[in-house]
Amino acid sequence: MAPLSRRLIHAALSVGLSLLAVIAMAFAGAVVADAQRHVRPAAQEPTDLPTNRLSSSGAIVVAVVLGSSGTVGSDVLAPYEVFASSPDFSVYTIAARAVPAAVDGAEAGGLDGRKATSHWSRLGALKRSHPQVQWMGGRRFVQDGRTTTTAGVTSGIPGALKVLEDLAGTAEAERVGRLMNYPGWQGAAAAQIPDQSFAASDIPVGLNALLPWFRPTIAVGLFNVVGERRGLRVP
Repeated sequence: MAPLSRRLIHAALSVGLSLLAVIAMAFAGAVVADAQRHVRPAAQEPTDLPTNRLSSSGAIVVAVVLGSSGTVGSDVLAPYEVFASSPDFSVYTIAARAVPAAVDGAEAGGLDGRKATSHWSRLGALKRSHPQVQWMGGRRFVQDGRTTTTAGVTSGIPGALKVLEDLAGTAEAERVGRLMNYPGWQGAAAAQIPDQSFAASDIPVGLNALLPWFRPTIAVGLFNVVGERRGLRVP
């Protein structure tokens, strides 16, 4: 075999092995990341949390329900802060433990037969796993009767503001929207978002999911005055 041919074969093998190693690492990282999302909180509860109290004495009670299998903090704190910013509401967090979390919401069947939305990157999988739900894209939130779902991340803010508008009126929703520094909130107009896809700016997010090793683990205790706008206190 000619030297050039051997070099080409060696180069092709090297590239192939490198790609195989990257694919194996990405697969292992995805498995680990998924497992970490479902880790239950530690058995030891924090001991230095302040005493819980209502956000206000408002007549409309809001309960933010949390599970115990991993969460995105903004999915909880953003809507909590929207309602807690209005004196018309008394806001609770409800959970079995002091450091709760939540991941899956469609599993209970409460959305069957309804229109709903979720984060754009999850809609394809949700349409396959839950075809009984009418999944809709391109919207920050979707209302079907008394059920409101949001597209994740900061979409919880306009979704919560729309529910607040339904319960407390447009003027109060607009006041809270200004207080939250949410730009240009105007009810139905805030629901529209462009169809999205992955871009170069999402590379760090992908790497964080595929390379989960050695990431720190923190616990967030939920009590009054905790919020994204005011800052978090991490026990």
